[in-house]
Amino acid sequence: MLKKKENNDNQFSKIKSIIGQDAVFEGTLQAKETTRVDGLIKGDVKIDTVLVLGLTGKIVGNVQAATIMIGGTVEGDLVATDKITISATGKVTGNLHTKKLVVDENAVFFGQCFMGDNVPKQPEAEPAPLKAAEQSSQEYRRTPRAKAAEPGEYPKTVRPRTAEEVKTADDGRAAGE
Repeated sequence: MLKKKENNDNQFSKIKSIIGQDAVFEGTLQAKETTRVDGLIKGDVKIDTVLVLGLTGKIVGNVQAATIMIGGTVEGDLVATDKITISATGKVTGNLHTKKLVVDENAVFFGQCFMGDNVPKQPEAEPAPLKAAEQSSQEYRRTPRAKAAEPGEYPKTVRPRTAEEVKTADDGRAAGE
């Protein structure tokens, strides 16, 4: 006997929290249930299940959820333990960490994508700065966040080399460097 495949649309019919189109939320948003955002959020978002960002929705901050569906704009990193979907109207500026990725035609994405079964966990909080006395004996350093490539430019790790750079590298190898 064949078993009917569970439909993911069932998750989205159970939206429990909604940030309306004219709403502006500042701070960290945390929810255990499926959440839809049609307004503006200035801060990090942590959802245990599904986050749906509507056409008019915008998030300026990092997002963490099991499944993330983007129809609006996100300026920050996305971490999904299952799947990220960027629809044709979606715009993401930031890095993606996920097991599965769906990017529709005409979607906009600036950043790097890291995929696989080992999705990194987001740190819960930044380490507190050291006190002045401790700081003098040990320098406090915050690791810089990688900047997403601007439109029309390549990230330095995958930037194609110019003919002059290739020639210079070939000359160096020929000289035994």
